[in-house]
This record gives sequence, structure tokens and C-alpha cells, in this order.
Amino acid sequence: MIHLDCTLRDGGYQNGWNFSAQFVNDFLNLTNMLKLDVVELGIKSNIKNDNFGPLSHCNDCDIELLPNSRAPYSVLVNISEFIDQDIKYFKKLFPVSSEKSRYKIVRMAGTSDTIQRCEPHVEYLKTQGYTVCLNVMRVSTIDGLQLSALGEAIKNVKYDVLYLADSFGNLTPKTTLEKIKALTSVGTKTIGVHMHDNLGLALQNTVTATKCGASWFDTTFMGMGRGAGNAATEKLFLSQRNTAHLHAQVEFIIKHIQPIFNDSPWGPSLDFYYAGLWNIHPNYVSKMRDYKLNIADILAVLLSMQDTGNAKFDLKILEAAMEALS
Repeated sequence: MIHLDCTLRDGGYQNGWNFSAQFVNDFLNLTNMLKLDVVELGIKSNIKNDNFGPLSHCNDCDIELLPNSRAPYSVLVNISEFIDQDIKYFKKLFPVSSEKSRYKIVRMAGTSDTIQRCEPHVEYLKTQGYTVCLNVMRVSTIDGLQLSALGEAIKNVKYDVLYLADSFGNLTPKTTLEKIKALTSVGTKTIGVHMHDNLGLALQNTVTATKCGASWFDTTFMGMGRGAGNAATEKLFLSQRNTAHLHAQVEFIIKHIQPIFNDSPWGPSLDFYYAGLWNIHPNYVSKMRDYKLNIADILAVLLSMQDTGNAKFDLKILEAAMEALS
């Protein structure tokens, strides 16, 4: 089993990746103590937003400044950024081999369609010595036949792990099992899962997945992550009856994560639950919270959007839906 903690990456959606040096140092000390298998640093991107911290784009020069970690580092790259660009764009994102890089694992996140166009990029990363994960986003919108077809379509691509990313947090243990079976039925050998918590099932789904064929899984401390958040690292350990260093985990959460939560709360809630059920992108809820809409108004907007295919966030669509209800 490979346990990957992505607090610094997925958690960054809650604070704009503006992590203090003390946060990062304490986090890495804790992950070393817990002997986690992989630590994800952030998003690898050529696109820089001045309002976001350095782990939102993971320049190699910034990564070089980070402390050493017992666990190998990973980074995530969004396929949408490079898939329509010349391959040279992608090579600029990853200019050196894994031997010369601080991170050893690259996770490429995209839709089923874009993942099937990534063979040249996977090939390049493998020649550079990286472990490559393909993360299928919005997997709750893909049925078993489509997922099996994807597994078949990329069977000859030299990736290492195929991840199921429950972007909308609406999988259940039953549907989690069904999706893993759809992949194993076509010979997919190494499967990972990344669960979100809209229905409050992220941890249960993660545990279920590891019992029925998944060998990689993601968590974050206190479930810190986009939208409703993720399966919680500390709860995963407790579910395994592992209480080693529990006090250190709680201290880290109280010191570093609780203040972020107090300012920008995540976790199961009625609005994220509703969005998850209808495959509505969590950023619609987050943006309405930013606008200080009350829960009744948020639910009214979501109700108006539920049948119009809003799996991708578009601010203009949100503003139009809000205007129509005003």
C-alpha cells in the first residue's frame, strides 16, 4: 500500500497555497515521523498567480529550498494546461530527469478524454525516470463501461498508477467497488483513489477501495482540501487502530490547520452535499460562500443548476444563475 498525503497540494485550495515556512517544516517533520510513503508538494504549472503561494506552481528553484523528506515528493500537473500545446511546453515543465529533481513522482490529472491523449507526455516522463500517475477526474460521471473502455484504451501507455479521483465527492462504498472492478476487469494492475467528502464518505470509500484492489490512496490532515475536503490522514490511521504519534498529529492540526479552517471551513455540509449529488463543481459553492450568500440562497442557485451540466466551473454561469434568482 502507498499512502500519499496531499495536504500541501489539495489543502492549498483553502488558503491559496500560502503556507508559512513553519507550517511546511512542521508538516514534513510530522510526515517523516509517521513514515508516510509519498508527500505531494503542490501543482506544477507554468501559470503563476501572484495571489497564490509558491506551491501553486512549484518552480524547481522553490522546491530546492524545501527541507529533505523521508518520503519521496510528488507534484500534480493539470492536463488541461498542456494538452493543446506543443510537447515543448510540457518539457519546459519538467526540464530535468528525476535523478536531478527533488520530486520523483508526477501525477497528471485530467478527464477521461484528455488522459487518452497523453501518451507522448507519459513517454517523456518515463524516459526521465519519473513514476507517473494518471488521475481520472470527475470519475463519478463515468460509468463502468466507459471506465473499462478507458482502461483498455491506455493499456499500452507506460504509466505506473491509474487514479480514480472523486472530484465531486459523491461515490459510495458500492460505487467505489464497482469502479475498481471495472478497471481490474480489463487488467489494470495498479489503482489509486483520491476521495472527496461531500457525502461524508471519503474515509469509508478510501478504506473500501484498499480492501478491493486499490493500492495507492490519498489523504490530508483534517481533510483539508478543495470543496468539502478529503479523507483525513489522522482518521485513516485511527481506522487502522494506529495511535502512534496521535498527539503530534493533533498538535499539528491545532497549531496550523484549525486556524485555516476557522477562516475558510470545509467538510460535509448541506451545500457541498447537494453539489456532490448533482456533480456540480465544488467551486460554485465555494464562490457563493465567498460572496457571503446564506445557505438558503446557495441551495436555490444549486437547484437551478442541477440539470444543466455544471461539472466544470464557469464564473459567468454562476453569475447568471445568481442574477436569475435575485
